Amino acid sequence: MRNISKNLTGALIIAAASVLLVSCGSKAMKQTIFSRIDPSEIEKLSRKHSDFFVFYDDVQNITRAAIQYQTAYSSITYQELYDYETKFWNNSSFRAGVEAKSGAEFDAEYDSNIRPALELQKRQWGEFVKSHDPNQYLDIEAVTSIRLDRGASRPQFWFRIREPKAPVKTASISYDAVVKGAKTSTEFTTCSLAELRQTSHPDDAMFYTDFDDPNYWDTHEMIFVVHRVELMDGSVYSMADLKDVPESVRAYFKNPCQEAEDEMARELVNPYYKTRSEYVEAAFQDALRKANPLCYELLDNYSVKQ
Repeated sequence: MRNISKNLTGALIIAAASVLLVSCGSKAMKQTIFSRIDPSEIEKLSRKHSDFFVFYDDVQNITRAAIQYQTAYSSITYQELYDYETKFWNNSSFRAGVEAKSGAEFDAEYDSNIRPALELQKRQWGEFVKSHDPNQYLDIEAVTSIRLDRGASRPQFWFRIREPKAPVKTASISYDAVVKGAKTSTEFTTCSLAELRQTSHPDDAMFYTDFDDPNYWDTHEMIFVVHRVELMDGSVYSMADLKDVPESVRAYFKNPCQEAEDEMARELVNPYYKTRSEYVEAAFQDALRKANPLCYELLDNYSVKQ
């Protein structure tokens, strides 16, 4: 009976000690984040939560930054902030769930409303550009070769001109030899169609008098821009007509990609349009805010952004 009493007494003492440790940790965690936890309590809490040291250090940095607004955030306890960070702020599973849901919402809205509107804009402006672009009325090709001149091999060229749609009366044209793959030039030569026709035969070929690179046309090519044409029937088509094409549409026709489509959506469909990544991130931030508005505001304003 005495042994049973001793064992019972020992068990009660151990249980009491355990309760004391738990209650001490619980009491520390119930403190406002603007207070300091005793080092011994930090040690105990870190044994229970492996990330507590890092969490506690972060809280000290946050509260120092927010000290001017201590009254606004003093109701937040260590436990509340720890739970919020664990369950929401730093929880990759929570983020993944929100992103999956909001991403699906975005895709459904994009496919049902945004994409059809963009396709309509592409067709309408595509037809406008096709009917107004003066480049469609002249097909100009540079026939290139190397010419021996005073003992040096110099690059030469003449023009082959076609009028695929209708006879052209006059035109304004720019051309330049550029490194292959270049889209434009800062040194265009501008001339009229009449001037271009003067060099439309091998016997009238033009050559670069200062160049003597026999491999020049292996690395360079001629590019052309037709700025304006007047047809024999009096019709005039000019690049100036294309100024009416929205900037985002011109960018898309030049480089069709999702980024260009997003700009078109913002300019032509909905001025408040968000890209998929913007929409998903906004949904995630909204979910974080709703989970605990005060903790969210504190961390959003004063935590170190990763």
